[in-house]
Amino acid sequence: MNTFTEEYRFSCYQKIKTLDGNGSIWLVENSVTGRQYTMRRLSLTSAAVYERLLEISHPHIVKVWEVFRRENFLYVVEEYLQGRLLSDILSEKRMPRRQIRKAAGQILTALDALHGHQIIYRDLKPENIMVDERDGCKLFDFDIARVYDREKERDTSSRGTRDYAPPEQFGFGQTDARSDIYAFGVTLNIMATGCFPARKLSGGRLGGIVRRCVEFDPKRRYQNVGQILRHIRFLKWEKAMSLSVFFLVFVLLLGVSFGRHRQVPALSSVANAGRNDRMVRLGGQMDAGDYPALLLTDQEKAVFEAGQVFLEGTTVCAEKTDDCLRMDIAVKDRESVQLLFSDHLKEGDVWADAYGLNLQETEPEYEILLHDMDQNGKADLVVTLCRRKKVETPDPVNNYDLAAYSVLWAVYWDDREGPVCSEPLFFSGMPTLTADGILQDDLTREWIGLENGIWKLY
Repeated sequence: MNTFTEEYRFSCYQKIKTLDGNGSIWLVENSVTGRQYTMRRLSLTSAAVYERLLEISHPHIVKVWEVFRRENFLYVVEEYLQGRLLSDILSEKRMPRRQIRKAAGQILTALDALHGHQIIYRDLKPENIMVDERDGCKLFDFDIARVYDREKERDTSSRGTRDYAPPEQFGFGQTDARSDIYAFGVTLNIMATGCFPARKLSGGRLGGIVRRCVEFDPKRRYQNVGQILRHIRFLKWEKAMSLSVFFLVFVLLLGVSFGRHRQVPALSSVANAGRNDRMVRLGGQMDAGDYPALLLTDQEKAVFEAGQVFLEGTTVCAEKTDDCLRMDIAVKDRESVQLLFSDHLKEGDVWADAYGLNLQETEPEYEILLHDMDQNGKADLVVTLCRRKKVETPDPVNNYDLAAYSVLWAVYWDDREGPVCSEPLFFSGMPTLTADGILQDDLTREWIGLENGIWKLY
């Protein structure tokens, strides 16, 4: 304790009762404000972590208010949490999937905040997660957390809870964000099955997330919590998205009003299927699946309901002209919005050399599909401009198309502005679209996602 002011502030906290068996955690009350807090007495080795926690104010991390150094100990004053431990809840009943998704999302956003301050938790487990009456989760107990040091090869001390801690936490290397990802995978599996992954792995896509989290080699795990969060959010909305896609196809098949409707492979590799039965291929490792799309070529026109993208009663009229795609969006009780989509390529441009394609020998086609690109739980209209070259073989049965993409847009709903179109995203080949809304350029190998109408690299 260095100053009179700090001495006074420390003296204001009056102990009410002991909260642990070791006599190092207390419920205290501030004699000035009358508010209650938790006070912890820790080793000074925890100072670096808790001093960083002072800078964090997050709804799913216990709030640290003050840190004092006194008599070779560290005293931490933090938010007094009330609720039930996640471990106690899990000992009584299995969590429903809806609650698992909610808790997982909250835990991940908390870890993201910690990692942003270079704090590695190292002790994520149900016993260190408090759940309030509204099912809100908060992480607490950072006594063995550490500040990441890029220069170190191993942790100073090997600490953690076995079955939750990854191999590197026990002397195999330095812990980093991927170590917390391992513990998250174990915790997620216990929420879903009541068991550790080695005993019983959760099924379906949730099991796929767990499996990738708990890989022995950190390089094979998710590399940051943002990647997991996108998959968790997709789980939350996958049923609604599937229903939305089904609804759009149902309306189109009932029709109405359009020239010719075909299903085509948007964002896929070279296709050799018949043009009338093509599907969109979403190529993520865990989320691969086929979705129908609407193709507009020549002078085709399509009219369909799009309430699942915008507001109920919204009608979209999309029409392909000689040099662009015109889209008129009529929203109930609002002015109609007109969007024009056109290619950036001009005659003579070098494009898609790796695919054996040039501009003169391809036919431009606009494809429209439903997908939640920004992972906000609401489907977006994805518009792509694809160019195809017909390739004939000696046997007409084996004829196929070479296809590559030059530009992609996302049309989404904004509560203030109504229908909004993203900036164009340019390609020179064949991007891969994953089910969590992330695109990968197959030439540059860059991962790209949509945030607030802007395409960002990951």
